[in-house]
Amino acid sequence: MSNVPLSKLEISGNQIERVVEYTYLGQTISFEEKTNKELSQRITKAWKNYWTLKHFYKSKKASQKLKTKILEQCTIPALLYGAQTWTLTSSQIRRLQITQRRMERSILNLRLKDRIPIKAIRGKTKIKDVGYLVKSMKFRYVGHVSRSTDQRWSKLLMEWWPYGVPRNPGRPSTRYLDEIRNRVGIEWRRVADDRRRWHRTGEVYAQMWAI
Repeated sequence: MSNVPLSKLEISGNQIERVVEYTYLGQTISFEEKTNKELSQRITKAWKNYWTLKHFYKSKKASQKLKTKILEQCTIPALLYGAQTWTLTSSQIRRLQITQRRMERSILNLRLKDRIPIKAIRGKTKIKDVGYLVKSMKFRYVGHVSRSTDQRWSKLLMEWWPYGVPRNPGRPSTRYLDEIRNRVGIEWRRVADDRRRWHRTGEVYAQMWAI
């Protein structure tokens, strides 16, 4: 963070408190390590959701198909809430995948020392990998925002490019649209205008991240 002193911010005569981080609409806004903090929060909430529904997940009467449906519609959304706005590294995606695999093993009453391959576990649970889901969600969201015709703030923010501001020395952090440009090219907006082509492109890319 900058050492330059910040002026006071007041709205209607009320001074606004300055904080290092804040949770707004379920997502963490932070000056430092935003994504790591957000992932930790999402993983915690997902496990809380999981154990709230443990009477379904641990039930011997419930079918595996029902357990998978509950996991996909209740617990995984808690884990990936807001994922379409994230910029993740490979190690951060792995954190999400590890969380998902632990939940799958828990549902099947398996332990790590059982040494059951993930492919065998996935063959029983039939659930989509979170690596695939994260990338698929991002492609859908970017395509939707790009095709919008109004000047909504999400589109303005996504297209905003800082002019005349040098990036910090060292390896630059990955920006939100970097992987879109790297995968589709600098003319990605033209591709996004074609819904079917954009869907196919995003689907192929998302599959690359699935285990």
